[in-house]
Amino acid sequence: MKLTLSTQKPLASGGEKNVYQHSEMDELLIKVWRPRYFEKLERKNSFYNLFRRLPKYTGCLKELSEHLYVREWGEDTRFVQNIVGIADTDLGVGLVVEKVARGSGELAQSLNELLYTGSYNEVHEKAVAELVSWLRSTGLIIRDLNLRNLVWDELGNRFVIIDGLGGRAGFSFRSLCRWYNKRSNNKRANKLLVRIERAKKRREDALRKAE
Repeated sequence: MKLTLSTQKPLASGGEKNVYQHSEMDELLIKVWRPRYFEKLERKNSFYNLFRRLPKYTGCLKELSEHLYVREWGEDTRFVQNIVGIADTDLGVGLVVEKVARGSGELAQSLNELLYTGSYNEVHEKAVAELVSWLRSTGLIIRDLNLRNLVWDELGNRFVIIDGLGGRAGFSFRSLCRWYNKRSNNKRANKLLVRIERAKKRREDALRKAE
């Protein structure tokens, strides 16, 4: 039976997916790919799509592959949002994931929100250091590590990656060479630290101007 999502307003929207509350279980969310993303993917990777069985769901398959990878190699899964299944919905196939929520039950705040509102503190700073240390060692392929793809788990005192796993929709050398992938992850970790410092400085500048 298909779950009805079309009558809901998405809880969150990204370039690839819309995120909905699971209609039957409060602790779960459903991520559904946006039609516009499929159209973009078809235009951008028309050659590769000729050789794929499920070209529309290349991103989904790559994301699932990374979750299998961390489990196969016994890597730490605390920093990655857990996928619990696949659901048929009236908006297409969706990934069912565990909700990362605040103590109030609302969706967890992103790292971007924490920095923008000035809520970012020493506890978050320590959690970022732990995340970066993990990023430098993991064999996971992380495509997009930005401030909005990281959310704060209040109960676990950690940041969780909720999107951007898996290589590019086209060919990715990172899936063939673990050394090259770790080098790429290291670069992304460095860029994350730079983004955090820039966001902190922007807020400080804004506060000074408001005085």
